[in-house]
Amino acid sequence: MPQLVRLINEVLTMAPEFGENVVTIPLGAILDWATGTPAGLAAFRDPRINAMLKKILTAWCEF
Repeated sequence: MPQLVRLINEVLTMAPEFGENVVTIPLGAILDWATGTPAGLAAFRDPRINAMLKKILTAWCEF
């Protein structure tokens, strides 16, 4: 979990990259990696984790 938080903290300083056919969002890659395991998938179903993730995304939107 500490590594996940460090990765999220790092990408919150980056804006999405726009390409010819795609928008690359580093946070999406991190969350996709985390939900790729049974434990990660179960964690993101927890309302407490989703509430904290919402706070993170709100802060990123302000960036």
